[in-house]
Amino acid sequence: MPKSYGTTFTADMVLAILSGRKSMTRRVIEKIDMYKNIKPGDEIYVKEAWQTRENLDHLKPSELPTDCEILYRAGDIPIPLPRKWRFGMFMPEWAARIRRTVVATRVEKLQEIITEDIKPCPFCGAEAQFENCWSGYSCDNLIYITCSNIECRVGPSTDAYKTKRTVVKYWNRRVSQRLTEWR
Repeated sequence: MPKSYGTTFTADMVLAILSGRKSMTRRVIEKIDMYKNIKPGDEIYVKEAWQTRENLDHLKPSELPTDCEILYRAGDIPIPLPRKWRFGMFMPEWAARIRRTVVATRVEKLQEIITEDIKPCPFCGAEAQFENCWSGYSCDNLIYITCSNIECRVGPSTDAYKTKRTVVKYWNRRVSQRLTEWR
């Protein structure tokens, strides 16, 4: 029988999920035992910053009526209202607006990020690729990402870093979008 798990996300991440830019998440399983049990077919519901009507601010989340109106910090309120914001970690399951079915899970070391996690070149759209620093330079054992298109007029690349995770984080950063995608 599929189970349901709540996972806390920031407002920026919630907006990325809603826009379709985010479809994967990573969690440290040594610190959070719950994630060891998640299997394909289970459901993840997003726990995010939220609020209710002012007349309900004095109630604990467990005391709220399940039919009360919920407003979400990510996208619902253009002007901050003078109400009590509640932390996502205290959001009851019934109040969640986003639910996703788990398609696959895998355990990976932080350094084992795969090539599919790398966004394409922001200038020409070609695939990006990992490269090792050349021997003899002061960056031995470091890696960087570069555009695979030799005809790309910009020829972008990152600085060299020790881990794939770090270099992917910097390559995937865009001016209009500072988040990486997930599955």
